[in-house]
Amino acid sequence: MHVILPSHFDRTVRGSRVFPLLAASIAAVAAWLSQSLVFFTGTGDGRMALLPLSATAVALALGAGAAAWWAVRRGASALPLALLALLAVPWLPGTLPSIALLWTGRMAWLIWLAVALCLWASKEHRLPRVTRPHMTAGALAFTVGAVAFWQVAPSVPGGDEPHYLVITQSLLMDGDIRIENNHRQGDYRAYVSGNLNPDFRVRGRNGEIYSIHAPGVSALVAPAFAIAGYGGVVVFL
Repeated sequence: MHVILPSHFDRTVRGSRVFPLLAASIAAVAAWLSQSLVFFTGTGDGRMALLPLSATAVALALGAGAAAWWAVRRGASALPLALLALLAVPWLPGTLPSIALLWTGRMAWLIWLAVALCLWASKEHRLPRVTRPHMTAGALAFTVGAVAFWQVAPSVPGGDEPHYLVITQSLLMDGDIRIENNHRQGDYRAYVSGNLNPDFRVRGRNGEIYSIHAPGVSALVAPAFAIAGYGGVVVFL
């Protein structure tokens, strides 16, 4: 009785002509789905999806398939392609929670990056030695968490957040905390749809409007807002 070890089986399958084509098909379909737009309609758990039909979308899908075919033919393991199944989760039938749409849009790039790195590592490359594994793991976890939080965080601030951000804009643009001109100019429309009235009680002795909110937090998030706007503040906090 002959026993076929998994490693021998893996090499045999990868050496066949059908398996690289299967890997290419999986990558091409996943690349096509990565460019789609999936969102909840707001009525119950209904979802709507839009698939791209442009020449660019087709070219990217074919390019991903060709890259997967080449990698598997060159000896890379096809196992990392299983991660691409996450891109198909939003397309599953039935009721899905909002978190099911996590791996769409910009977050899909993380999946493709992980697949590419795993394919590269599976060819037995000599990886660089990590001298501080704990710090490296922490940095990677922070990066993935920050990107994930950026994706699922609300796109507009709520509560008193807009008023703090107006103070931040006043500090950055005018160098003061007099907010009347910032409201009049509609500076807040970068992160709020509609009108936002100044949150104050009485005018100051000089006739200017000052927010009832303390400017400490606004000053703290000013560097993040200056670099990346409201999204930068979300990641910073």
